[in-house]
Amino acid sequence: MSKKVLNIRVVDWYNEDNEKNFYENHFIKILQKYFEVRYSTNPDYIFYGPFGFEHLKYECIRIYWTGENVRANFNIADYAISFDYMDFGDRHLRLPLCFSGVGEITRIKVDRVRERFCSFLVTNPSSPRYTPRNLFFDKLCEYKKVDSGGRYKNNIGGGGDR
Repeated sequence: MSKKVLNIRVVDWYNEDNEKNFYENHFIKILQKYFEVRYSTNPDYIFYGPFGFEHLKYECIRIYWTGENVRANFNIADYAISFDYMDFGDRHLRLPLCFSGVGEITRIKVDRVRERFCSFLVTNPSSPRYTPRNLFFDKLCEYKKVDSGGRYKNNIGGGGDR
């Protein structure tokens, strides 16, 4: 059985709009698992970011994505993906950057074994808005010790008492 074809374009992104960058885009790679995705000059869908106005030239479904502190304009965007705490029904997906897998990833070779697992730096205590962050910290600590250097949940001493 053949996959459904999706004609897509990625514009106003943090990198140049070209076929090479298109097929390296994280969202495109995910979509390719389920669809036949084509780089198109006449797309049915566009993914666009906050870095220009090219998206205004297209009469198709517009999907806004940002890792910046810029809210989606739903007068222009049909759908949006961001880390913003906003409720816009099924038209907005909140995807915190740490879980998105999007952006430039640099792989570093490490010649020595790491002595520590990871760190957490938070000064403000929990509030209902940030509870997922704190729950994530607690769950992660069940796996391995997480060094917390802020005032909140400080477990390494030093600068946390400022």
